[in-house]
Amino acid sequence: MKAHSIVLTDNQMTAALEQRQAFALRGMQNLETFRRVLHTFVRTTGIHFVLDPETDPHLRDYLAAGGLGALEGAAAGGLLGLAVGVLAEEPALAGIGILLGAFVGGVAGVNRVQSGWRVRATWALDRMPELLVQPI
Repeated sequence: MKAHSIVLTDNQMTAALEQRQAFALRGMQNLETFRRVLHTFVRTTGIHFVLDPETDPHLRDYLAAGGLGALEGAAAGGLLGLAVGVLAEEPALAGIGILLGAFVGGVAGVNRVQSGWRVRATWALDRMPELLVQPI
């Protein structure tokens, strides 16, 4: 007997995330929808997702392509600090900007993790990908 799964739309999945509902997904189509919604949700809300350590490495690579928010914030702050330091002809301002940017980016990353989600991706016995998504 073949198990059937419900396929969620982008809007249904986004609504579940916005309402902080835990949900389980099954099948490649849901996995692709979650990946697409995940990247949009992270970009628009700044909320962070943490992959469970037991997630299959291949599924982890598929889901996690792109996302180190704290490093992005630190890099942006560092670049801003460098620009200000160059324009003001004060090398010390560049160093301070890099440190400040790294600090602000790190704090932002920690805050996103604390208000984020935990994702566990596994393979079912029939080799269908399954995801369990829970608010932290």
